[in-house]
Amino acid sequence: MSDPRSSRFHPLPAEALARLNRQRGYVAQLLNDQFAGAQLSGGRSDLAILQEVVDAQVLRPDQRWELQSLGVAFGDALIGMIEGLAWCEVTDEYGTDPTLRYRDTSFQVNALTTISKRIESGKPVDLQKMAAWLASTVVTAKPD
Repeated sequence: MSDPRSSRFHPLPAEALARLNRQRGYVAQLLNDQFAGAQLSGGRSDLAILQEVVDAQVLRPDQRWELQSLGVAFGDALIGMIEGLAWCEVTDEYGTDPTLRYRDTSFQVNALTTISKRIESGKPVDLQKMAAWLASTVVTAKPD
């Protein structure tokens, strides 16, 4: 586990924002191609749509970028559900990556890999349950 004191947070640079937007575009196109009429709105209702994509297994476990694109959409849904959560960039001992940060705390959610890591390892993915757990954890987390 990463030491929160060694994490440095920054606003998303243009390059990272462009990458996230490409991934959002990929998910929108996937929904258009495979799930006619499904559209994401950046809130709780997105969880059911994303769960349908996961359950349909239209993406293979080796499609990491595509699975991480679902993670971006999951992160956007979490932002719509949890006040104070926002995309930023974190630099820690693992490198520099986009993450969701809660307010000005060290509490972060690595939404980008939340889905991909579970699918790659063959674990079940229950987005409603994960979102509910994260929401309750954020509410009870003590700010640093």
